[in-house]
Amino acid sequence: MTSKKNMSVFVIALAVSLMIPRFLQAEEEFLIKEEFSKPKARRHMLVFSGGGYLGRNQLLAGYKDYKDNFSGHLEVRMGIAKSRKRPDIIIGLNYDYMPMILPDGIYGMSERIASLNLNAYYVFYAQRRINFFAGPGFGYYFDLLSMDTPASGKIEHQYSFIGFNLVLGGQYYINKSISLIPILKYHQIREPGSFGAKHLVLQVGCSYNFVELDWYKWRRDY
Repeated sequence: MTSKKNMSVFVIALAVSLMIPRFLQAEEEFLIKEEFSKPKARRHMLVFSGGGYLGRNQLLAGYKDYKDNFSGHLEVRMGIAKSRKRPDIIIGLNYDYMPMILPDGIYGMSERIASLNLNAYYVFYAQRRINFFAGPGFGYYFDLLSMDTPASGKIEHQYSFIGFNLVLGGQYYINKSISLIPILKYHQIREPGSFGAKHLVLQVGCSYNFVELDWYKWRRDY
């Protein structure tokens, strides 16, 4: 009787010992398959893009009797993003150019405003192909004055000063490389010992994405 019990225990132990490795192997294979089926780990990456804009410069204050004129700017953007996800924060370095139309009766003189600005944009809404962003910026502004008359000859003078701006815009991805960006940009500048000026700029531009990824498939709620 005892020998039969011992034999039964031995058979059960042998069966269990043979099944455990098979079970562990199956469990390991399942875990490996599950790991490979998961999305890749989200790694941070730098996303670069650049583009040009053209639009209208409306003078709000600081330039009496001046007229509105066109304006443009160039911009290079850098975003820190996770894979499969648009960047929420974008840093933009941009060069703004705003030629001025002087009041009637002033001849032989021209004036141009140029600036180099650093902006930080926050993408507050994003969907498959479109997002909206806003953010502040500050920069170094240049007021370029030149006069060329028979009496004075050619005279040029440049003033420089600090200013800031606020931007509200949207971005529509035409394809993985090109996007259309309309922006509304407010400039406020103050020349030391002189006056403060305010500009409202409405521009539309195109941006090219230097990273070969399908941005328009990225979603913030991925």
